[in-house]
Amino acid sequence: MARRSALRTTIRVVKAIDKANRRAIKERERQERAREREALQRQRERERFQRECEREELKQQKAREKRQKELLKVAIQENREEEKAAYETRCMNRKVFREQIVDEELI
Repeated sequence: MARRSALRTTIRVVKAIDKANRRAIKERERQERAREREALQRQRERERFQRECEREELKQQKAREKRQKELLKVAIQENREEEKAAYETRCMNRKVFREQIVDEELI
């Protein structure tokens, strides 16, 4: 009977050890999954930050391009006004010159 009791005790000890091993394996797997989740989360955060930086850079680039277009429009408009004034001045000079020629021919 003592042998049976020792056998049962041995079986219980082996089962307890096996159970502890299974728990340890599950715990390691859980920790590994948690590390993987954290690594994936950090990766996503890095990618999100990179996308935000790229968006911000693109936004700034578009703002610069828009400002350059506005400056170009202003420069073109100013050039048009100068050319128009120069044209009107030439027209006035020609008119005066024609009138002089007509007056000289009439005299």
